[in-house]
Amino acid sequence: MRSTLGALGLAIALAGTACVKRGSDSPEPTAAASFPSRANLDALANKPPPPLKVQDAVSVPKWMLSELLETKLGETTYVDDSPWGRMMSDAAKRTGGRVTLSKPLRCAAEQMGRFFAQHGALPEDRLQRFILGRCGAHTPARPYAFAVKATPDVTDAQIVAAESKGLSDALDKRFAQGRHLAAIWSTRLSNVAIVSIIAGRHLMDVSGPAQPNARGEVILHGNVHEPAEALSGFINAGNHGVKPCRPNPHLKLPRFQLTCPMAPGDATAWIDVVARRPGRLMSNTVGQILARRPDRPALEYAAGAASTPATSVPQFHAQVLQGVNQYRQSAGLGAVALAPAQTATNSKFAPYYFDPAAHLDGGGVAAADQIAMGLMAGWDVQGTIQAGSILSEAISGTSSGQAWVELVASSPLGRTVLLDPPVQQLGVGAVLAPQNKGAAALVTTYSFFDTRRHAADAQRFFDYVARVRGYYGLGPPVRYPSGDLEAQAALIHQGKATIVQALTAASQRISGAVRRAVLPFSSETNFLDRVQLPKELLGRTPPSLAVAVTHRKVPGAAWGQFVLLVIITNPPSGQAVASGPRVMRTL
Repeated sequence: MRSTLGALGLAIALAGTACVKRGSDSPEPTAAASFPSRANLDALANKPPPPLKVQDAVSVPKWMLSELLETKLGETTYVDDSPWGRMMSDAAKRTGGRVTLSKPLRCAAEQMGRFFAQHGALPEDRLQRFILGRCGAHTPARPYAFAVKATPDVTDAQIVAAESKGLSDALDKRFAQGRHLAAIWSTRLSNVAIVSIIAGRHLMDVSGPAQPNARGEVILHGNVHEPAEALSGFINAGNHGVKPCRPNPHLKLPRFQLTCPMAPGDATAWIDVVARRPGRLMSNTVGQILARRPDRPALEYAAGAASTPATSVPQFHAQVLQGVNQYRQSAGLGAVALAPAQTATNSKFAPYYFDPAAHLDGGGVAAADQIAMGLMAGWDVQGTIQAGSILSEAISGTSSGQAWVELVASSPLGRTVLLDPPVQQLGVGAVLAPQNKGAAALVTTYSFFDTRRHAADAQRFFDYVARVRGYYGLGPPVRYPSGDLEAQAALIHQGKATIVQALTAASQRISGAVRRAVLPFSSETNFLDRVQLPKELLGRTPPSLAVAVTHRKVPGAAWGQFVLLVIITNPPSGQAVASGPRVMRTL
């Protein structure tokens, strides 16, 4: 099972804005993306890391779920008056309301208990995830199962009396901090009692059917319980696609509403809900929901192609590379290469990242975040990096790199990283569990600036503005010829003009052509579809935009960065160049 916090998405956190007066020089260029230095990264490996811990688990090629307890997404009411149920209810009461009994988890506990009864171990992570999703669970949860020898004349109450002290202590320890969802299920066989417990962090509440409406949209309403300054959702589409869920812009966190378009041909589709805590650099999965069509039972699990367990870290790395490239090839994308020096660095730090203590922030930035950002920096990658991403995941029941790729690729966030078209290189850092009963891996991916022609990048930003305006029910922008701006962008790339000089020169020419004042601004960023848009681009009147893009690398920085130049040729009245071009920096 997963022993990490789940798949980590792209960092979105480091944003700032600087205004400069017209006619002044640009401030000294600074990196849009800020990363731990190599020295700071090395300081995090200051003690031997603990070995990777995974549960005993069994991998099967297929599994059919038994008749399901029908549940609704987010349903948290169920009554279990059995001796085991009363024990779990008592444990929940001792927390003063921080633990809620969950009907979807009750369903999952039963399904995993039946698997345990047949195989003597829990299912591995891919099947665990399917069971949780099909039962209607919406947050990651961890199962635990055990068998107690008991002849038929021994009652459940007697077994609970004998086991309750140790089990109650374990539950109290598990529930000591934070909010949790939990459930328990038990059954009797001939001379044994099987008990299955499942519990997970109660990271969010969600309601609404996990089924598409007449328009093919899955609409989720919820509240996130973790402090969060940003939240977003993504849904799988077909075998390779991912679509963003549309947020309701009128709701403020912790409340949210996500509208996720389900592809017409999909019987099921995973939805990832990710959030970023204040002060944290990385986004974590707070919810994972399996959407399905009401006329599709979706009771059978089938693993992918048979895979060979890795017996060494280099073998695991090779399997991951092969699996990623096979997946990209099936999506019509080019192959990626292993970055050998960066892979060695990832391998050095992976054991420290998967130490559970690394994910505790202690009032500051968690060590895991610092490691992740330090590896994303790609200090050992050759070339000018345009963007990077990181995925972290652990798998139990197998040490196969191909199975790891299959698990990651089943989630929207995993697909987004593995199938990013510009990616050319990746670094892999793996940790194998003792006796190769599982594995955990960090994968970092990198794309590069390899052209001075940025017309497609300018169009990407223009499309982003149109998409954001569409979220607010506003019409698309209008494209104004950008020849003057492109010429100035080339001077910036050559070091012959500052941003302010370039924008001022282009503004004067365009202002003379349109015979009115214009409004210029710029942004230095690594992601053109994450720029913080000024309010002038979100007015009712569609803006007319001249857009140009170039790139540069600040000395000493890990990555290069885009320089985005925009001139609004029809700004709202009174919003023209009175205070000069605005220079914005954002990751």
